[in-house]
Amino acid sequence: MLEEAPAPSATSGAQEARRAGPATATVVLSVIAVIASLVAIGISIRARSASATSAVPNLGVIEKDFSILAPVATVKGGLVDFTVSNAGPSGHEFLVFRASQAPDALPTGTDGRVDESSDQITKVFDSGANIDPNGSKVFHAALTPGAYVLVCNLPGHYKAGMHLALSVK
Repeated sequence: MLEEAPAPSATSGAQEARRAGPATATVVLSVIAVIASLVAIGISIRARSASATSAVPNLGVIEKDFSILAPVATVKGGLVDFTVSNAGPSGHEFLVFRASQAPDALPTGTDGRVDESSDQITKVFDSGANIDPNGSKVFHAALTPGAYVLVCNLPGHYKAGMHLALSVK
């Protein structure tokens, strides 16, 4: 004789669902937490490796009446940051020319300033506004391999010696 198993009651099914609910929720939340942690670790590693390989070189430049000084004469090609400090006593501007000439032999106009529109040189960067005495500004320029000249082109400054050669490798 076969006995029939009792049919589950509505209350016993609800009790089992309640018991499975917290366990299932815990597993789902744990899986989500693990995935979020892995994503965060991946982003962190990616950010560190990107910043380590993409560090932009910074060239400290000092302008003063009447010279331009930099700690190195050669930088690697690519984006270069120039931190230009004005040691005074007057305002100065900061220009970068790509040029094959010696720093003191750039083409000039009748006013003694570098002829910025000459086809013998290429103006790569111009600070626009002057850098105030005892002030400092950071400029960014993309430089390809070649010879460059850093210049202050205010009246009389270039001829007085405010130029410096920079080689980009």
